[in-house]
Amino acid sequence: VEGKRYFDFLAYFDKFPSLFFISFFFTLGMYGHNFMFWMSKLGVKIGGTYVYAPTYDVPTFYAFLSIMPSMVMFIVSIETSFYEKYKAYYSLITGKGNLADIEGARKDMTRVLWSEIRNIMELQLFFTLIFIAAGYYLLPRLGLTQLSIDIFNLLALGAYMNIMTMIIMLILLYFEDRAGALFIAVTFFMSNVFFTFLTLNYSESTYGLGFFLSTF
Repeated sequence: VEGKRYFDFLAYFDKFPSLFFISFFFTLGMYGHNFMFWMSKLGVKIGGTYVYAPTYDVPTFYAFLSIMPSMVMFIVSIETSFYEKYKAYYSLITGKGNLADIEGARKDMTRVLWSEIRNIMELQLFFTLIFIAAGYYLLPRLGLTQLSIDIFNLLALGAYMNIMTMIIMLILLYFEDRAGALFIAVTFFMSNVFFTFLTLNYSESTYGLGFFLSTF
């Protein structure tokens, strides 16, 4: 039925299989550390079926709330101002612009791109520090233990680096560098598993550090 072709996207799997694996490994990287904590001593089973680690999962939730400003700014800033420069650059290439115009458009596009990335990093760092400072006062009132608060501080920094990682991957995809984006996604996932395993077997004071190191 027209309008209900829910699986049409599968046709693109043959054309761009790397996009699936980029998303797959990046998503595993984002949640892999949680899965590992579910299987640790912090894991709690509900009704003999559902497993979670409240000491770790709750600060993870609050930490990822801190990156909302970057997600909004990426859409309203990079997706607009950068895209216009990106579109102009490729229009000159496909429209047979002269070399001087193409080179000028490339420099203009690169300048805007770095400027927008820098602005997002500065804005998000500000909000991350605000969240960490506010966490000392608000999280105990929400019932979090000191261990969860310490985990939150590390995960907030990890979330900061994680949103930057995602933005870099999306920019690579703008330029059709799917191999580069896939390399980042796989490296992120594997390093997250490795560093989280080390922290789980070292000390409670390092919980959350594995995610931060992998995003860094």
